[in-house]
Amino acid sequence: MTKTVQIEWMDKSVTIETDELRPYTAGDDTYEETAIASDGTLVAYDNASNMWVQLWTCRPEDYPVMTRAQTITENLNYRDTWDYNLLEELCKLAEMEKEWDAADGDNFESVAYAAAEKLGVKI
Repeated sequence: MTKTVQIEWMDKSVTIETDELRPYTAGDDTYEETAIASDGTLVAYDNASNMWVQLWTCRPEDYPVMTRAQTITENLNYRDTWDYNLLEELCKLAEMEKEWDAADGDNFESVAYAAAEKLGVKI
């Protein structure tokens, strides 16, 4: 399904392309419908305000390295499958680009986990 939502407080539209909207808990808040938008933003429908809101974004220009690493791992942990582009970016942040480039289908996970550990995040 493709769904277009207006994030009012950001005054922009993002496109959601997903087969399902999933629940997501952020701190004390639980959202029943969330999705990753085309620009990497996690958006959620807020029943209290009857509108879609931005929970976090994945644009690299918005955050320093540590916050970017946290954002990448939140995004990875939200998904059901590995996003290889995000794993590669995580390895670059950890200065493990050579290890990632040398990784294959048998050991890419161990490289990704080592990068996450180096950055102090958990996937």
